[in-house]
Amino acid sequence: MPPKKKESSDAPAAEPRRSSRVASQPAKPVEAKPKPASKKAPASKKRAAEGEPTANGDASKESAAEKPASKKPKSSAEKPKSAAAEKPKSKAEKPKSTATKPESKKAPASSKKPASTAKPKSGKNAADGANDDDIPEETEEAEKEAEASPDDKAETGGEKELEEGDVLPSITIQDNKGQDVDVSTLCDSDHGLVIFVYPKANTPGCTTQACTYRDNYDEFEKLGYKVYGLSADTVSAQDKWATAKEFKYNLLADTKHELLKRLGAFVPPKNIKRSHFIFEKGTGKLVEKKVGVKPADDTKNALSFIQSHHK
Repeated sequence: MPPKKKESSDAPAAEPRRSSRVASQPAKPVEAKPKPASKKAPASKKRAAEGEPTANGDASKESAAEKPASKKPKSSAEKPKSAAAEKPKSKAEKPKSTATKPESKKAPASSKKPASTAKPKSGKNAADGANDDDIPEETEEAEKEAEASPDDKAETGGEKELEEGDVLPSITIQDNKGQDVDVSTLCDSDHGLVIFVYPKANTPGCTTQACTYRDNYDEFEKLGYKVYGLSADTVSAQDKWATAKEFKYNLLADTKHELLKRLGAFVPPKNIKRSHFIFEKGTGKLVEKKVGVKPADDTKNALSFIQSHHK
């Protein structure tokens, strides 16, 4: 009995039987299995190391099942990505197009009145315009605040307001170069005088008025008339403006309102009537007094009067 038990314990006959069973199985499926295993290298290596034939049969089924499964999630993953990527892009582009619309609406900055009213440019100033941007132009509102109505009662400072036939009083005022000027000496036998009054230097309407006098200055000079601008602005403000616009004449800075009061062009507390005063050549008498003139028409009207007056 003991020797028989040893034979049974040592008999590895079961293993050859298993191998014989494996060998009995058709070799074709075994050879076809490594093909899908080559696609999935890590799974085939593990199963080859374990050496389980039954598992290989199941693995072929699993690999066949995994193939469509692996393809489906990839395709499904790509579709939502493409759809999600395209939709937000189209939505993001729409607000960009709408953002450009308000810019086009805001574009008409060139239609501002201050820029258009300061158009009169000719001669050197129109050719290069190099000095036009030296100082920023005051607003139209500032000009309106400084301008008085023609019907407002003027203050004369206790003196008689000049009327036609009167001559210039002896009043000394500084010009835009800081030089003292006795206005009574501006008229003589060979020269008459035009004084145009404006509310505030470097404002749209005043720039239009002053530039038209500049552009027609040669015509006044041919007729023997000098041109001076007059306001209550400081010397420095007047000079910056005159330099920027290249005026051919000087400006009077009547900060104390002395001459403005005698001309009847000052209204308290600090308002000025836009006007012009023409003093005759030879006599120095006031021959025309115009209060409440328009900036664009003032020069033309003053020049026309002088031309008709000296026929």
